[in-house]
Amino acid sequence: MALSGDVALIAAVTDDLDTLVDAGSAYAFVRAGSAWSQEAKLIASDAAAEDMFGYDVDLHGGLGLIGAPYDNTGGHTDAGSAYVFTRVA
Repeated sequence: MALSGDVALIAAVTDDLDTLVDAGSAYAFVRAGSAWSQEAKLIASDAAAEDMFGYDVDLHGGLGLIGAPYDNTGGHTDAGSAYVFTRVA
């Protein structure tokens, strides 16, 4: 989990996306007063089974950084990837 001001980023690293077991996801929540509401569900654009997207999350201002340590990228098994998301308010 990461928190920056009134925005929280919460990982669901073992979230199954349809048939993609343990692909992972992350949820963005925004606080208004004392109430939190879900703003977005974030997934990797190239989501695959067992990537574990959300293993690491961080927030800074309107930027979210989400890691997927078991992403197969560049022809390499479990090379890992990092994804950057920008919050548009």
